[in-house]
Amino acid sequence: MAARVFAFLCEKGGAGKSTGATNVASCLARKGKRVLIVDHDPQASASTWSNFIHENNGPGEIAVIVMKKLQRDLRSVSHGFDYVIIDGQPITDAVTVDAIKVSELVIIPVRPSGFDVWAGINTAGLVRERQALTDGKPEARILVSQAIVNTVMARDVAESLESYELPLMNGRTHIRVAYTEVASIGKSVMDLSADNEARLEIEAITREILEILG
Repeated sequence: MAARVFAFLCEKGGAGKSTGATNVASCLARKGKRVLIVDHDPQASASTWSNFIHENNGPGEIAVIVMKKLQRDLRSVSHGFDYVIIDGQPITDAVTVDAIKVSELVIIPVRPSGFDVWAGINTAGLVRERQALTDGKPEARILVSQAIVNTVMARDVAESLESYELPLMNGRTHIRVAYTEVASIGKSVMDLSADNEARLEIEAITREILEILG
């Protein structure tokens, strides 16, 4: 069976693409899945993380590669994997377009503050253009990323997110020290206690992704 492919894409650096990709990959690995992360981030966050990753992902497996020719090469390198997660770069170019074309689901992480809400507008526009040509595919969702704990998004921010013309995910991440701490030592929030808030966020987001992919 072919691997299921989804991507974290947004023009804004620091929006949470690598955090989402690595932690969701770890959650899937805990479920016994084989996961391939395609690292397009110029900072190579996922690749750096993989150099320190511990052998404690559960019964599954995580591999990280750098690949530019997605449409040409993805099928061959993804053989044997259950899921491919594309960790996008903070620009919109031909590589981003290819990532949209090969994905079944595009997740656009957006920080709910100030001008950050406009960071993924171009990415969302490219997704909608692709959907218009391919009967609504890929699926796409906006992920509220790095929200401040115990606050509610301001009305103007919520209205700005509506301009993406794409559905919001129910799950979201918040600003938590845990995300940074575990990444620096090759771990994920899945290595934290079962009741850890960051881990619960990633588990909820992963469940939602699996539901969308069907």
